[in-house]
Amino acid sequence: MIQRRSPRLKHWDYSAPDWYFVTVVTRLRYELFGSIDEHAAMSRSELGTIAEAEWWRSASLFPDAKSHVFVLMPNHVHGIVWLNLGTDSLSRRTRLSTFVGVYKAAVTRRAGQPIWQRGYYDRVIRDERELEAAWNYIEANPARWAEDHENAAVPPRTPPPRSRLSLDGRDKSRPYDLLQG
Repeated sequence: MIQRRSPRLKHWDYSAPDWYFVTVVTRLRYELFGSIDEHAAMSRSELGTIAEAEWWRSASLFPDAKSHVFVLMPNHVHGIVWLNLGTDSLSRRTRLSTFVGVYKAAVTRRAGQPIWQRGYYDRVIRDERELEAAWNYIEANPARWAEDHENAAVPPRTPPPRSRLSLDGRDKSRPYDLLQG
């Protein structure tokens, strides 16, 4: 069985008071939340309206969490969350995974079916420069939709070709050939 490698920082406490840049993507990157026109304006579907409303509602459910920037894209969302503002007790700290889980569950419940890809992407924002860069990225995201790798109309990036031959000249794409001999 293939094990997924966790994208989380190994030694980071995700309940630590900090800013987090979060991206959550729809299942199979389906464009469920609406569309972006040639003027970079997002036309929300009913589910898109729900997804945005639930982000702000989720942020309000946690007294130690704030979100000041969020963008809804056709098949993903980006937001910046500040967790554990002034929380002294370790037992009452909100973990990033709890915040994202509550958000995803609320949207899924209202959609009536699973809509999210497993997991989410995050980045710990370590200083003011990174915060400003993430904020600008989020605000400019709709204008870059035509080049966004999450956009199904954009051709996937292809890695450079790798040799399919092993050192002894056998084809690595046919593993049973490597077992013989």
